Amino acid sequence: MDFEFSKLHGAGNDFIVVDDSDGKMNRSPFFISNLCRRHTGVGADGMIFLSKDSAGPSDCRMYFFNNDGNSAGMCGNGLRCAAKFASKYMFDKQKRILFQTDSGLLNTEILDNDLIRAEIPVMERPEKVFPEGEELYYVNTGVPHLVCINNDIKNLDVRKHGSYWRRHSFFEPEGVNVDFIQITEFSGEQIIQIRTYERGLECESNACGTGIAAAALSLFAFCEIYPPFTFLTRSNDRIVIDFSSYGNKVFEEKRVLLTGNAVEVYRGTLINKDLSCEMIR
Repeated sequence: MDFEFSKLHGAGNDFIVVDDSDGKMNRSPFFISNLCRRHTGVGADGMIFLSKDSAGPSDCRMYFFNNDGNSAGMCGNGLRCAAKFASKYMFDKQKRILFQTDSGLLNTEILDNDLIRAEIPVMERPEKVFPEGEELYYVNTGVPHLVCINNDIKNLDVRKHGSYWRRHSFFEPEGVNVDFIQITEFSGEQIIQIRTYERGLECESNACGTGIAAAALSLFAFCEIYPPFTFLTRSNDRIVIDFSSYGNKVFEEKRVLLTGNAVEVYRGTLINKDLSCEMIR
């Protein structure tokens, strides 16, 4: 069945987004991974299915899948892109949209200049962990993250070190996303550079919203650095995390606010039905 989709990105983290309110679309891992493949499909870091939630507490239900076809509980950049799509194609330019996700109810707000503010869940307090005796920070912001402070993030081999920690026995069985951060200053402004190795992608992504939230919470909990936080992503975009209004109660409120861009790149129609049919070898 042909269907329309939009390609969007948040800070270079790109997604295929579709309105599946009738629930008829193929959500098999094979189909999703084929569609997300860069050279033979549309190409994306993940795929998002949206449906109007006429009977529930939210406006819209969001289902997120990594580009390997496996579902994930949450994606911060994906949520901003979902809000952009839903406002334009499903809710007549509505500015505030409440999403039901696998990580709970999350609010989004459409701002100016392609900026969108979205709530990111805080599932638990950050904790210090010591795999192999090295002090690192673990926090779940809808998906699990390991935060590592680094002094030379520009020259860091993210694939090598990220894949090592991602599959480390300490974090079995589900594994962990790995965020490397470095605190720097540009023109008197404190900027936190971040690079992330993502599960599901199994490589470095251009940006990771939940990873940025995890890094901000870790710095707040253990390094006496306070919000708002400005992060510089691999894509050279700035993303802001704020929970100033919550103060020390952020872990009781169980959410932070993430603000960054969401850009629609193009809209198209899938016509290659072979993408949904697994070939017999």
